[in-house]
Amino acid sequence: MIEIEFNLRLAENRDNPLTLDIGESIDLPRLEAKLGFKRGDVGMLLINGAWARPDSAIKDGDRIQLYPYMDGG
Repeated sequence: MIEIEFNLRLAENRDNPLTLDIGESIDLPRLEAKLGFKRGDVGMLLINGAWARPDSAIKDGDRIQLYPYMDGG
């Protein structure tokens, strides 16, 4: 199981945090699909409090934080 924290607009209309049984390890694109997001909706991924690349392995026991892309300058 992993715990997922949704932030900013990703948190709208979602249980927060969400506990999810993923079974095997997965990467961000597969997690996005499992959660019903379009690929690329998530702009930043943190695994156990550390920034992670989209192809990083998400494993049982991980705490995940998801942030959308941010506009501005």
